[in-house]
Amino acid sequence: MKIIPPSGKPLSFKFDGLVLNRVKHDEALVELAKKYGAEYLTGKRVIDVIGNKVILKDGSEITG
Repeated sequence: MKIIPPSGKPLSFKFDGLVLNRVKHDEALVELAKKYGAEYLTGKRVIDVIGNKVILKDGSEITG
């Protein structure tokens, strides 16, 4: 398998690769997390993570 990362330097690996649809994969992870009680937020900016606390740009905090 040969990949070219954002740095532009090609990387080669001696094994078969696997390609997945990243959008569908991420959507499935969101649905699975929500099924187990996670809250999914959009339009929020994280400015810091301290332990199990997330600080958002608007000053609010989320603890998990």
